[in-house]
Amino acid sequence: MSRYVIGIGAQKAGTTWLADYLSHQKQVYMSPIKELHYFDATYAPELSNDNGLRQRLRALAAINLQKKSYSEHRARMLSALADRVSFRSLSDYRRYFETRAGNKRIFCEITPSYAILNEEGFAAMRQLADDVKLIFLMRDPVDRFWSAVRMFAQGRNVPAHKVDALKLLDNPQFLFRANYQRTLETAYKAFKPEHVHVEFYEKLFTLEAIQRINSFIGIDHVQPDFQKEVNKGEMASMPSHVYEAARRKLDPIYLWARATYGDQVPPAWRS
Repeated sequence: MSRYVIGIGAQKAGTTWLADYLSHQKQVYMSPIKELHYFDATYAPELSNDNGLRQRLRALAAINLQKKSYSEHRARMLSALADRVSFRSLSDYRRYFETRAGNKRIFCEITPSYAILNEEGFAAMRQLADDVKLIFLMRDPVDRFWSAVRMFAQGRNVPAHKVDALKLLDNPQFLFRANYQRTLETAYKAFKPEHVHVEFYEKLFTLEAIQRINSFIGIDHVQPDFQKEVNKGEMASMPSHVYEAARRKLDPIYLWARATYGDQVPPAWRS
């Protein structure tokens, strides 16, 4: 029987590093496209980043059409992208994994945008199979917000201080991703708590956290490389007025986290 393990966020909370770690697990088929964006494109299209996949497909196709042969990696990625943009149903999503996974029965992808899903989206995710599990990584809300701002700036090739960070604080794309309480309460309407694993970014790079994740997924432990940097963003200090505004805006998330997780909340969150 197949098991689906789906990472639902949070953005800028270690999801790329975790995807890279799981891609080296012999028991796991990790999608070559880390972020499939199926459920957000289907159930929250107004907030989805699905267009990015189509842009990547066109770019890869343009490059490869000029070549007589593909590298193994490029051919695999192009095939995956082509199949992804043809998704029309849950059956297509299942087939994407089933036709690629060989004898592996644990299928995994991580799309941080799934944090924005509504109850209908999580209910559809639950219908994938009898065995579906979710992983949600949480990071200090203000730190996560500023990391997202830096990524936003990098994507537009401008310095972070040139971005109107205060305006982004009111952007639904940013607010939905920051509202961990909404994400988890919505997910729990479709999933039992024991089928959702929550881990803190500040604890992720420890053996204890990785062992918890492996145990939750149901796979053997493989020693992680905590020194490996994946998708590292450009460094830029957060202006004090941005910090103060972000802290005020996101204070309810800090209060909820302390009330819900108590001493499990990393000390940095309490400062």
